Amino acid sequence: MKKSKIMSKLLTIEDCQIFLNVSRSTICRKIEKGFISPIYKIGNEIIRIPTKSLQDYLKGITV
Repeated sequence: MKKSKIMSKLLTIEDCQIFLNVSRSTICRKIEKGFISPIYKIGNEIIRIPTKSLQDYLKGITV
């Protein structure tokens, strides 16, 4: 059986900022609008944001 060669990366929100080259507020808006989910795809790479990191981040941006 062949295994898929798609890489799965575990990223923090900060890693996402660097990887996507965007600011915290941009990521904040994208998460709020549902564009960034805990698992999403960029090019051929599967990017996974740890759920705890995502929850902490969302708690931190709630006003």
